[in-house]
Amino acid sequence: MLKIILYSLIMLLPLPGYAAIIKLSSGDSINAQVIDNTDSYIKVEHSVLGTLTIKRSQIISLNDDEITPVKLQSTTVSASEVEVSEEALKDNGLFKRGWVFPGFDRRFSLGISGKESNSSNIDVYTAFDADYENDYKRWDIGFRSNYSSDDRDSTDNDFRIHVNRDWLNPDSPWRYFAKGQYDWDQFKSWDYRLTGIAGPGYRLIKNERLELIGRTGLSLKKEYGSDDDDLEAELMLGFNSDWKLAKLQTVEFGTEFFSPFEDFGEIRNLSHLDWIYKLTDDDRQLSLKLSLDYEYDWNVDPGDKHDEFIYRTSLVWEL
Repeated sequence: MLKIILYSLIMLLPLPGYAAIIKLSSGDSINAQVIDNTDSYIKVEHSVLGTLTIKRSQIISLNDDEITPVKLQSTTVSASEVEVSEEALKDNGLFKRGWVFPGFDRRFSLGISGKESNSSNIDVYTAFDADYENDYKRWDIGFRSNYSSDDRDSTDNDFRIHVNRDWLNPDSPWRYFAKGQYDWDQFKSWDYRLTGIAGPGYRLIKNERLELIGRTGLSLKKEYGSDDDDLEAELMLGFNSDWKLAKLQTVEFGTEFFSPFEDFGEIRNLSHLDWIYKLTDDDRQLSLKLSLDYEYDWNVDPGDKHDEFIYRTSLVWEL
């Protein structure tokens, strides 16, 4: 009796390695040899089309036997398993420290070039950026450093760190912002400079590919180690844009013009243009970045140039 029951069950099951007529939900039929049959798909060998893998959800019947969706059995998940899943999805911040920029988009950039022949040259550029945004606030924190040497003598050595906070209104294009910036440069007329800016901003353009924001505000600047080390009030006007050229390409642009209230025409300008191309698309995304930085200052020491133009290539890692 047991043998008869087992034989009957086997005959009712569609086993791999047999010819079958498969009717699809599209209305087509396929006459092929079944080589694998699972709960989620059926793999067949067709005389013309070759090996095909068909999802069971796309199959109406197999040899006139109706295919019914596989009903998943409910399982009970313990509280500890839920906690483990939530912990696995949680962003633990930079270096998984929990308190170092958790929830931020973090990127590290590195660019190195050098030459060793009759003379020795090296250029090193490093940067770190962390961004966070929701409906009510936005943070932009970052630093960048440049170092260049010629025959082991420094020709460029500077460092900049900035912190920007935006207060957003989800129902309005207006916003308010406050920004603090520290600059150190070995070859400027000053040793280091502190800048604080606050004012309103306005979202001029916002769509799936382009965002353009205008800003204006009051800037306070203080230089140390300079002949002109008085606290200076300036008017700032700036723009920031983020343009997605394609799925893998992005262009970021930003510029800020500063003009002192006492000498309105003696402007200075900080601008940057970055083209970013994604090389990978995973959790630790790698990108190629081409950058152009421009700085202009009306007040410089005698013999120094008013403007500085820097271009570089670097790799960017998502952290």
